Amino acid sequence: MGELSSYIEAYDYIVPAARASIAKALVNNHNMSEKDAARILGVTQAAISKYISNKYSEKIKEIELRIDSITVEKYISQIIDGNAKHMGECICKICQTLSPFDCRITDYKEGNK
Repeated sequence: MGELSSYIEAYDYIVPAARASIAKALVNNHNMSEKDAARILGVTQAAISKYISNKYSEKIKEIELRIDSITVEKYISQIIDGNAKHMGECICKICQTLSPFDCRITDYKEGNK
């Protein structure tokens, strides 16, 4: 069950923490509207509002504190251009740095499984 629990943690906590970090960068650092950030992230404007106002679980907040802002900023310009592939790359890279879970998703940079 170890791999399953790692998958659940990634899906339930790491991905939302990554989205929160990206949303905050888009809105706070790059003056994007919550509506546009929601469209890019594939979530509702209400979700972006919760991320911006820190109205989400403490566990997600704890994980978010471990996210390297340099990793997020590395992808922001491509994300702003609306390329969903770069959003996936950013979330995948964040997850890979925070979790030992091997999700078997192709590593975007290396092209490896």
